[in-house]
Amino acid sequence: MQAIQNQIREETGASARPKQVVARLNRLVVKYYQDGDYRTALAIAQQTAHYAERNLGPEHPDMLNSVNNLAFLYNSQGRHGEAEPLYE
Repeated sequence: MQAIQNQIREETGASARPKQVVARLNRLVVKYYQDGDYRTALAIAQQTAHYAERNLGPEHPDMLNSVNNLAFLYNSQGRHGEAEPLYE
């Protein structure tokens, strides 16, 4: 998380806002999934969902996108019991 915040700070010259961090992390989740690195994608998705809920709130669209990514990864691994409540 800190590495992402530092990257954003270097790129923009300003402190990273939670929305920027979540958006960047969600893109990483998709990238790792597309690259076939499911373990890394899942780890980042779990961290992102928790971070987004704490920092953006439970109803924020980017938080909901993070939870959807996590549910998708669980579902794709056959972990339907863990995916279903997240989809709801």
